[in-house]
Amino acid sequence: MSKSQNKLAEFQGKREAVIEILLNEYIKY
Repeated sequence: MSKSQNKLAEFQGKREAVIEILLNEYIKY
């Protein structure tokens, strides 16, 4: 895997984690 692809995969993983956290926060209220 090239460096740019690795960074992209890492970014997408973080974004998914953030979305999950935001959804969990949204469901609480």
